[in-house]
Amino acid sequence: MPKTEYDGYIKELNTIAKYDGAKATAKYAADEIPALDTLSSLPRFSALPSKDMRFIASSLAAVYHDCTPISDWDENDYTYIGVIAAEMNAGNIQLDMLKWQGAGSESTKAQRFVAQALAAHMKVERGAASERALKDGQDVDEVHAELDNDHGFLLSILDLGNKANPLSTYV
Repeated sequence: MPKTEYDGYIKELNTIAKYDGAKATAKYAADEIPALDTLSSLPRFSALPSKDMRFIASSLAAVYHDCTPISDWDENDYTYIGVIAAEMNAGNIQLDMLKWQGAGSESTKAQRFVAQALAAHMKVERGAASERALKDGQDVDEVHAELDNDHGFLLSILDLGNKANPLSTYV
């Protein structure tokens, strides 16, 4: 499904959906999606042995916990990202499920959401790092250089830096 078609469906759904102002919890959704039980204890930092998995899961957990501003996202979208992070921590989702599979393959909902979440996380993280550097009297360029290494690593894990990857439009 092309991204424009997907965006159209999401916008249509957003006109119908009602937002009650509360983040979904396992108390209300456990019967429908058992993985939500893990959201109440979703750690901010993953302890997975793989550095790749740890970086992605921790970034997604940060987006979930902080409700990182993402255009047109609501509580369900943040819950979905939290579920992905929790399922990664539980070993039920592997990186190949979130990574673009190459030319000719269609992207999945999870891949699109993860790409959007990572892009927003990196943007917010960069802004916060700039503010901290200025406040602490550090060289902002040096702080950005260190952060660029982490962000480059994040992008390379899911091949989001590859312009042939349709998901790269999110970053």
